[in-house]
Amino acid sequence: MKTPKASAKIISGCGLLILSLVWLSCGSGMDSDFEGQELESPASGFDLSISDATAPNTRITSKPRVGTNSSTAKFSFTCSAGTCSYHCALDYGILEKCASPKTYKGLGEGPHNFSVQATASGKTDPTPAFYNWYVDITPPETNLDDSPLNPTINAVSRFAFSCNEGGSSIQCKLNSQDWKACSSPYYPAKWTPTSTVNAPNGRIGATAVWSGTEMIVWGGAKENMGTVYHNTGGRYDPITDSWTPTSTVNAPEARFRHTGIWTGSEMIVWGGNSYNGAVTTFYNTGGIYTPASNSWIATSTANAPDARYLHTAVWAGGDMIVWGGVRSNYTTVWTGGKYNLSGNSWTATTDTNAPSNRSDHTAIWTGTRMIVWGGYGAGDTSNPTGVYDPAANSWTLVSASNAPAQRGRHTAVWTGTEMIVWGGYDSNRLNTGGRFNPSTNSWVLLPQTNAPAPRELHSAVWTGEAMIVWGGFDTGAGVMNTGGIYDLDADSWVPTPLKEAPSKRDWHTGIWDNRRMIIWSGVSDDKNVKTGGILGLPIGTHTLKIRCKDPYGNLDPSPVSFTWEVSEI
Repeated sequence: MKTPKASAKIISGCGLLILSLVWLSCGSGMDSDFEGQELESPASGFDLSISDATAPNTRITSKPRVGTNSSTAKFSFTCSAGTCSYHCALDYGILEKCASPKTYKGLGEGPHNFSVQATASGKTDPTPAFYNWYVDITPPETNLDDSPLNPTINAVSRFAFSCNEGGSSIQCKLNSQDWKACSSPYYPAKWTPTSTVNAPNGRIGATAVWSGTEMIVWGGAKENMGTVYHNTGGRYDPITDSWTPTSTVNAPEARFRHTGIWTGSEMIVWGGNSYNGAVTTFYNTGGIYTPASNSWIATSTANAPDARYLHTAVWAGGDMIVWGGVRSNYTTVWTGGKYNLSGNSWTATTDTNAPSNRSDHTAIWTGTRMIVWGGYGAGDTSNPTGVYDPAANSWTLVSASNAPAQRGRHTAVWTGTEMIVWGGYDSNRLNTGGRFNPSTNSWVLLPQTNAPAPRELHSAVWTGEAMIVWGGFDTGAGVMNTGGIYDLDADSWVPTPLKEAPSKRDWHTGIWDNRRMIIWSGVSDDKNVKTGGILGLPIGTHTLKIRCKDPYGNLDPSPVSFTWEVSEI
């Protein structure tokens, strides 16, 4: 039972003691770790009478942590007189003679107090040194709040967990790996390189789509955008880690900065440009590639939109909708067209209420509407969000209230209910973004805490639970091989792993294959790379263990363990 005799408070390095008298002693022996905190008085028996200036000052030189899980406490102390005798007390107990170091063992859980007072040449320090600390030997408990389905096809699955003690840290152990610091939410994943055997030449400005079984890449240009352009491509099977070249028979002319979409059974590429050293050619041609037969059919040019590049394209169920971009006179446009696959025919999109002319924008398909956002252009961009209804052939402009800052060269993904945009460039590279809900026509800004560094020319995919962004370029950092996972439920960011990540690059391709993120090619230090990487756990059984560590150093002795299977189907 504590029996305090008085109350003391440290103020700016001065000790203020309130008893039946008041004194102020600057430079006192009270321990500075508790400056500004209420401290109890030392034990009864200390000499607290006012002494002259020759009295020694007492100072504690080593001590336990303020919070510790050790039941043993060791204190070292000294005095200003050089040679002193000391009296110590534990937890306001009986004053007793002591020497430095002083050790106490078998301490119970809870708050503790140590006091020491020096005496030299008959003079006693009127301001004993105090130290308060807390012993906690009870380990924390770990709670698993969210885990993936078992089995699951998602190789970048979400875990959420918590501790029953505030201020605790968390450690995770995946399979046979060592324990390492982690935080909630957590996405256990690793990088695996893609094969380069039979892979297409490295390139920039290519397109990539996911067919359901393969990633199909096509087109692009050599890194310096000189006179080397490609009408070649390849199909990558992540299960067998193998490449198959796409046919060049009847393939569209070589180009880059075109668009590519997947219909469910074919890939359609359209638009783009190329340069032969003298003339830049802009295209309003395209091709339909069928992987089952490894064959191409040209898209019609009758009533097709003007030739252009840096436009967007989405698949709307039966039509490909292209919009915006830069045409042959190097001006941006606000026009577009709907390409009907079954009829091999074009219909113009209306210009009425269309967003202002632009390029380097993004477009996503909601299932019923196309949403266009951002980009560069000479027109008014005060209402940068345009919603196009192909059934009605009509545009609706949405207020920019609370929208992220205008930009281009960003990325956009569709979650099923919201469009998320992130990164890009205005006058600087950005690491900001926002979520647009077309049901309410409203924006919510993304957090910047723990967000990846600012960048443009990166890639982004939606996993079904989170948005992954990776790679890109910033003037200060150059090309990058870093990224982040934005967790929608937690509205927070966690970094992508760096271990075994693909080499730094920008202007690469990135797709989600319904289980993993696959990135490929791009440019690194002004050179094309034909390498790539897969982010996700391999197919098979995995075990994640999670344990909490409280601020006092106690570890949960019974970590949470979850075993699940990442399956092919």
